[in-house]
Amino acid sequence: MICQYNVSRSPAGLARVPRVVLPGTAAAGLAALIDDLPPVQLWPTGCGADSGRYSQLIRFAYAAGPARSAVVTSPGCPAMEITVGDRFAVPSVIVAEALTGYAAGGWGNRGPRTPDLAGLSLAAAEAAARRPRPGGRGLSVSLAGVVTDNRVPFGTVIFQALPPGTRTRLRNGPQVQVVVAARRAPACTARQLRLAYRGDAATRGSDFGSIVIRDIGAAPCTLTGLFRIQDSSAAGHPVMNAFRSRLPATVTLSPNAAAVPENPPSANVIPPPPAELAGAIWLYAEYRITPDSAVSTLCIPHWVRPAAWRVTLPGSLSFTVPNADPGGPNPVVPSGGFVTCDGHLDDASLIYDGQPLS
Repeated sequence: MICQYNVSRSPAGLARVPRVVLPGTAAAGLAALIDDLPPVQLWPTGCGADSGRYSQLIRFAYAAGPARSAVVTSPGCPAMEITVGDRFAVPSVIVAEALTGYAAGGWGNRGPRTPDLAGLSLAAAEAAARRPRPGGRGLSVSLAGVVTDNRVPFGTVIFQALPPGTRTRLRNGPQVQVVVAARRAPACTARQLRLAYRGDAATRGSDFGSIVIRDIGAAPCTLTGLFRIQDSSAAGHPVMNAFRSRLPATVTLSPNAAAVPENPPSANVIPPPPAELAGAIWLYAEYRITPDSAVSTLCIPHWVRPAAWRVTLPGSLSFTVPNADPGGPNPVVPSGGFVTCDGHLDDASLIYDGQPLS
């Protein structure tokens, strides 16, 4: 059961919002989501005027054994804090938004209602969400995160936001966020991985792309640690500085994955997330000197488009990936390859393919 309290709008200090009750699989999924959050050692010191905007009480009851509670607060910095007993954690932005939206119950939304996706595979959840809903169109699925949960099959949806039956937003297309279960798996080997570059659409003077990583082996595998990415020209010489990840990351990949699908020519749409868990090195770079200006093209003489990427994944696994995607959405150059200004890569992060940055 989730109860939300708005501290700032009630003269008494607490204004109760309708509670949300999650049975069975959905409740177990929320518990796994909270259990998987890494603990934070230092207790928060307070965030000034923004402190105490709202709070949530998540109460877990069981047929056998004592009840457990998690207290969620929103002090403003960080955006959300969760305490369970003497354990304190700060969830990602994606998880925080999901919990906030859960208690809000889709208030004011006019989009189609969300189906119940808990217990489905990622592929089945996508198919169920995309079916047209009564009085509206279907929904897209956004992969909000992956958590370790050994109680359900690998790749099962264990949590969704918004709750089943809740109206979604129409802005940017109606969608439902899902969290998928994974299990601990051995480290990936070079033999079982396949990589390909896919464009993610250029906009407002910045180019976005991903080097998608799939496991074609018979068992799931995990990439954990730091990665390195270096470009090369047609002659095989680097034309950009090497980029090393700043923080270690972990992704667990589904086995028996198909090859990375190609974008159809002139699709000009961002493809849906994969039907299995795949990794992606998300790339970002500005290709204009003034990114937000539609007329600033002063960097064109200094554009650098690598012929290929030289990728070193955790475990010293090395790959060469062609930098081209002609069918990608809104490409800067006809090849669809990633473009930078003066060969500067602004950022790169190892995440799940289709997962927003948190």
